[in-house]
Formats: sequence, structure tokens, C-alpha cells
Amino acid sequence: MNQERLAVARGDQLADVVYINGQILDIYNGVWVSQSLAVHQGIIVGLGDYQGKETIDLQGMYVVPGLIDAHVHIESSLLTPEEFSRLVLPRGTVAVVADPHEIANVYGIPGIEYILEANEHTDLDIFVMLPSCVPATSVESSGASILAEDLRPLMQHPSVLGLGEMMNYPGVVYGDEEVHKKLELAREYGKMIDGHIEPQDMKELNAYAVNGIAANHECTNLLQARMNLSAGLALMLREGTAARNLEALLPVVNAYNRSRCMFCTDDRHPDHIEEQGHIDYAVRRAIELGMDPIHAIQMGSMNAAAFFGLHEYGAIAPGKRADFIVLEQVETFQIHSVYKRGVKVAEQGMFCRQPEMMRALPQNLPIGLQCSTLEKQDLLLPVYERNVAIQLVPGEILTKKIIFKKEDVSRLKKIAVIERHHKTGQVGLGWVQGFAFTQAAIASTIAHDSHNLIVVGDNDEDMLKAISCVKDMNGGLAVVSQGAVLAKLALPVAGLLSDRPYLEVKAALASLRTAVMSVGQQEEDDPFMTLAFLALPVIPEIRITDRGLFDVKLFDYISSNAELR
Repeated sequence: MNQERLAVARGDQLADVVYINGQILDIYNGVWVSQSLAVHQGIIVGLGDYQGKETIDLQGMYVVPGLIDAHVHIESSLLTPEEFSRLVLPRGTVAVVADPHEIANVYGIPGIEYILEANEHTDLDIFVMLPSCVPATSVESSGASILAEDLRPLMQHPSVLGLGEMMNYPGVVYGDEEVHKKLELAREYGKMIDGHIEPQDMKELNAYAVNGIAANHECTNLLQARMNLSAGLALMLREGTAARNLEALLPVVNAYNRSRCMFCTDDRHPDHIEEQGHIDYAVRRAIELGMDPIHAIQMGSMNAAAFFGLHEYGAIAPGKRADFIVLEQVETFQIHSVYKRGVKVAEQGMFCRQPEMMRALPQNLPIGLQCSTLEKQDLLLPVYERNVAIQLVPGEILTKKIIFKKEDVSRLKKIAVIERHHKTGQVGLGWVQGFAFTQAAIASTIAHDSHNLIVVGDNDEDMLKAISCVKDMNGGLAVVSQGAVLAKLALPVAGLLSDRPYLEVKAALASLRTAVMSVGQQEEDDPFMTLAFLALPVIPEIRITDRGLFDVKLFDYISSNAELR
């Protein structure tokens, strides 16, 4: 019991701060009210006739709840949680539900703990869904393996909300023992279970949902969204960088199911967050597409708070955290300022708190890549009369399997995945068609989900130089042409995150973009994003890992020699 807060709520004592002349969103009734807002000890104590030690005049602007990202991988921002916080708070995001499975695939449990500990260093509130699929599959070399019992000690952590996206839907549907141990663990602790499935068959979806899986962010069309909602799964409308499904799914939202719908970004690059927005972009886009602004704000705040049981978030009401946004305009969702616990943290798109010193990487998280030194012979790939290659699909992360003749090899590029966690020396080699650059190579340690070192190029010399550059940086991205490093970005935290401030990361990303365009890549293409997904052996039709070419339909490795098929 907080007697002081009770006294303030009764009007017997002064509040710390009273905000006057604002239009407050009563999100539960869907109306705007012209009342003063009283905040004490970072908590909203009431709306009405209150007096405060400090009074702030909002000059007729609009006050709405802070936004919540219902599903995000912070690692996709390439930033530490601290820098990510400073980037998204000015966009009105006050809390995120993060699934740290990228860093967990490299570091295991210590990687999850690194994200959890970030709450001590950020104004942003980071809640965590424990990764359910580390490694994502058994057909590649990951940095770690996490079993159900490994997760048990973290289940009672105050920031852990449940079990993260269960990507292994065949394991759920067909009763894989270890998969179901994780599901049972979450149920044992009364925790939420997040989903990951593109529904194709209702019976398969029923078998998936019957295990208590409660939400899904993978729907891409209206039929899937309706099936998803009918099966009782909450619908997360995703608006990320690569996967943008909001416009396609928004028509499914109606008065009956709206409370079961919310926004998420999943994976959103930092430049897109800065230029377009975060969850505020989803709210703004929904309004542009015809949704009532209050309904869009509910989906960006209240609905996620209610779904995850975050009872102190999602509304401007007594007992809620004073985490709110002040808008200049509602219809365009134009943000003037953002408050956390009643303290202004951002104004006019700029973070306005004094940032802490960059947090040192914990000693239990190793720095550096554990991969062998490569020589030119390690990249030798025989050319047969008929060869198998990966064909990129423009604008998609899907691929096609093609057969090309020996005389057509000049139209292709070589791709290699180098195991970088255990120094096994494994190198998977293949051919790929669709990258536009010439006389160059690009390399990255972002390669979903195991994040081995991946490189593509049209000559071995530049490929080796790009590999060496990335190794020297302890992970990162690099563009090399004719023996010269044109641009690079160091990602020493797990080979996924920069340890530098966002503005430095932004400048490096711009240099990388300029560099790849200078060697022939089209401006609208992001070759690094394409490269990152070519190692994920669960997306059709053909991929490559450190063990070689992988046919997703056959779910087996294949030779680049088409004559063997």
C-alpha cells in the first residue's frame, strides 16, 4: 500500500506533476476528455481537478498511451538494447516484447541474460519471450543449443512473459518430445506461448493451437488471418523491413475481433525506424488506410498490454505508468513529445535524456569469430556440365532452384557459408543468381538463424578479402572490390550488434549502401538482407548452410552437380 499515492489520488496532497490543457484519450470508452492529468511517483493517480508541485501546460495537444511492440528481435536493429531504446522512444514506443533468439543462437543462455540485463540501462521497458528454437533446425551448425530445462531458471524472471515464437510447427503438430517439453514448461509457469506459422490447413492449425499457443505474426493474407483468429490465436499485424503485411491484413480487423489484434515489427532496420517510424508507423499507416485513429491507437497500445498481462501499460488511467505520448495531430499521429514515468524522454523526434556510458560486454560473452583461416583452395567449387544454383526472387526472401549449363557459369556468383562458432573448418559452397554487383564480394555474420559467416562474390580474391575483413572486426558487414575494402560495419557483439552509438551505425550503413551501388547493385535492393536469409534452411526452395546446398522441399542436402539427381 502506498499511502502517499492514495492521498494524492484523493486530492489531499499535491501531485508531483499535473498536466493541464490536454485532450486526454479515454481509450476504454473511445473518447477525448479535457481534464488535468495528475502524476505522482511516475504513476498516473487521476484525471480531474488536481494541484501539483509542478504544472505543465499541454496547450491543447493530445495525450495517448505509449506504444508497445508485440514481437520484435532487437538484434535486427544492429544496435545494443541501450541504443535501440534511444532510437524507438522518440517514436512513442515505451515497451517491447522481445524474442532474443538471434543472439541466443550465438551465445545461448548468456545471450538471453544480456538482453534481460538491459532493463537496468534503458528507459525503454524490455520484456522477453524465451527463445523456443535454438538452433532453429538440426541441419546447420549453431553456436548454441537450448533445451527446456535450460530455460527453467529464467521462467520466473520478472521480465520474462513466456515462450517465444515456436517456429518448429511440425514438432508441435507431430509431437516432438523436446518441443513439447518446452510447451509444458511454459504452461507449468502459467506463461504465454507465442506462435510462428503460416496457416495452410485448418486441421494442422488446430493441432498447433491445441497446445496453448496464443498468438501469431506470420499471416500474410486475409485467408490465413481469418483462420488464425478462428483458431483462437491473437493476430499480430507485422510491419517490418522485409516483411510488411499490415496493408494486406488490415481488412480482416472488425468490431468483433479488433481486441485480438495488435501491431509488431518483428525485424526492422534502424534507418527505417529513424526515417519512417516504429509502431507509430503502423498506427499512422492504419489511419491512412481508413482505420479510426482511436482504434489504431488501441491496437498499438491497449491490446498488446491486455494480451500480455502488462496491467500497468496501455491506457491513461489511475494506477497505470505515466508512459504517454503527446501528439500535435491525431490523424497524422504527429508526435510532439514522449514521457516515461512522467519524465520527458523525447521531444520533436529527439531523445532528450543524458545517455549512459556504453555498457561493456559481459565477460562471459566471447568476442571474436571461432572460424578457421581460409585459403583459396577452400573456395574451389567444381563446374559440371549441369549445375544446381540458387535463384533469387526479386523483392522476396523466397528462392528458386535452377539448373544451369557449364558455359553459363559467368552469369552466376559463388556463395559460401563458413562455420564460425566452433572452428570446425566446415565451408558450404554453391552458386547463386540474382545479385547485380560485379567485380566485388560482400560478407556478413548475420545469417539467420545460426549466424555463420556468409559471403557472395564473383571472384575468390575479393571473397577472401571480405572474409578476412569481417574476421578482423570480430563480426560485421563488408563490401570489397578489386582487393579494396569499400565499406564496413563492425558488429562485435555476437557478430550481430554494433557497440557504437546509432549515428555512427547510420553513417556506416549509408557507406555500405553507397559502396554496393558503386559496384552495380540497384538502389532499391538490400543485398545484405537477401544474404542474411539465404542460410535459413526452412524457407523454400533452396538454401545454403555451412554443410552445403539444402533443398527445403526434400529437407536434405544436395550436390551442386545436377547429374547426380
